Amino acid sequence: EMGAYYTPEEITGFMARRTVHPYLLDQLNEAVGASYDDIDDVFGFIGAGASGESAAVADGGMVTQQAPTENVNVGHVETLYHDILKEVKLLDPAVGSGAFLLAGQEVLLDLYMQCIEFFQRLEDEGQGWELSSRTREELDTIGSGKGNASLYAKRTIILNNLYGVDIDDGAVEICKLRLWLSMVADIEDEPGEVEPLPNIDFNIRQGNSLIGFTELMEVNQDGDATLANFGGGVGESVREKYEDIIEAVENHRRAENSTEAVNWRKEAERRLSSYRHDLNKKILDEFHDVGIENVTLSDVESYSPFHWVLEFAPVYAEGGFNIITGNPPWEVLKADSDDFFSKYDEKFRTRMPDDKKSAKQELLEDEGIADEWEEYQEQMEIRSEYFKKSDEYKLQHPTVAGRSAGNEKELSALFLERCFELGGDDAKIAKILPGIIFSGKLGKDLRMHLLNECSLQIMPTFENRGIFEDIDNRFKFGIVVFENSGDTEEVLTKHQQGNLDILRHIDDEAARISRTVLEQYSPSARLFPYISSQREGEVLEKILSFPPIGEEDANWHANPFRELDHNNDSDRFFEDAEKGEYPILGGGNVFQFAYDNTAISDLKEPKFWSVYEDTDKASSARQRVREKKVRDLKKSIYDEF
Repeated sequence: EMGAYYTPEEITGFMARRTVHPYLLDQLNEAVGASYDDIDDVFGFIGAGASGESAAVADGGMVTQQAPTENVNVGHVETLYHDILKEVKLLDPAVGSGAFLLAGQEVLLDLYMQCIEFFQRLEDEGQGWELSSRTREELDTIGSGKGNASLYAKRTIILNNLYGVDIDDGAVEICKLRLWLSMVADIEDEPGEVEPLPNIDFNIRQGNSLIGFTELMEVNQDGDATLANFGGGVGESVREKYEDIIEAVENHRRAENSTEAVNWRKEAERRLSSYRHDLNKKILDEFHDVGIENVTLSDVESYSPFHWVLEFAPVYAEGGFNIITGNPPWEVLKADSDDFFSKYDEKFRTRMPDDKKSAKQELLEDEGIADEWEEYQEQMEIRSEYFKKSDEYKLQHPTVAGRSAGNEKELSALFLERCFELGGDDAKIAKILPGIIFSGKLGKDLRMHLLNECSLQIMPTFENRGIFEDIDNRFKFGIVVFENSGDTEEVLTKHQQGNLDILRHIDDEAARISRTVLEQYSPSARLFPYISSQREGEVLEKILSFPPIGEEDANWHANPFRELDHNNDSDRFFEDAEKGEYPILGGGNVFQFAYDNTAISDLKEPKFWSVYEDTDKASSARQRVREKKVRDLKKSIYDEF
């Protein structure tokens, strides 16, 4: 109903593994100067493939396994656990009910337990002296706490690693509830005998992810001055600016009873509110600066701006987000009758079109509802105009064949561009996106950003065919997994219909497609092709190795265009050959290409016929083609001069 759809666990788990494991591995290799190829290698499972997709998909996560301790570098595991695993920040900026956070939790939990159980085994085997003091303290904390090691790990993950934002209050509360419930399964004793559930009010937040500051701003008498962009607007500069907020949030998280937690939450919200008001005024200035004058501060506040660096000040103080995943809304930002009128008629969404029209007319007879509907439409138009003109979004207005192609604001496109800003250079990002991002004109600049400014690594695409039950079977979508820096040379991709099998074996079964194919398949719009096999990719690579036939710098060139349209020009041809003076040739009447001189004899006979201009100018197909060419000539002269 809100452009949001339940995402199958095969997808959420795949995206979690393909971001969490590579990020942790890169960070560990850099920290200890190692060259592990797989996260399992750290635990001595070299070549075992314990984290392969087929093993993990079975239950959405992993059952921990153990290799002999002598195969493992203790210091490396300790670095992974204390310095990387417990510090990683995973974000879903359109969190909904939390499906992607729960998938991330499963992947992180497996690694937490691998580490903890390895430490415990060392102690059991009399090798505890190899552990550092911080690890022995961690084991003491786990052993003296209420609940088992898994419950401790889940609690730590929820508090330290998982973050989400959603514009819908209800979704935020459901997400928090699901995270809490994920801990209940590990409560072995009476609820009163375990640690209280974690305070995550400042992990899962309500707000508009698309409006608000993602960098550190300072309000002073001369207006806002940008202190640093994302790359520098993290760490101590944030800590100094928002120290009072960080203090209140941390005290809330560490509260030992409900009264203390409530008091610190109120204090943190009070402090947030004071900064939030000043930043909202700067958002109002942005609206006015781009020519949207009919907006007040109250209007801006009704949009629920989410100032990332403020609302997640503790995260930014520690370096920002490392992993971003999720499924953003798949809809155009515009006034939606279903969304609006369902507030007054709970059956409105499910009514038939004629019944819906009558219900709408009846509701609009109420002057108050009519005024609200008019205001709602105006506000949606204002927001769309803001995204169109704001400097925050520079990849939403591509030019294709000399024309602007970004008039409508697709929310998934806005969210993807937002992720480029929210993630640091070493961030791993995975998003599931509608087909328009891969093969629509609107997505051109986003696709080029993925190729030129990111390392796009994995891109399976799908024709729905029942994967999402509430979406048309023909609808296309795909997954992108990339690092938020570098550039792209080769991508793993495969297009499938109606099943997700490729996610289990993508390394072995996907096609490896070069940047050339992705970049040159559609030189003007930069559309990405849907490729079903390695052979298809190789054929495209071969074709694209030659100059395009429309390239005027070549020895010869051709300019293909459509002369006659079956529907629009149907008055210019007929099926009776006896009435015609010449045939109208279609695709079936022309053999398109052959690699030898074999005679072709199986072409179809002409189906349509027409007459010369002298016979009947108004019915002549040749006359219609000449008229079109005159228009093309006029346009060419206009474009030239």
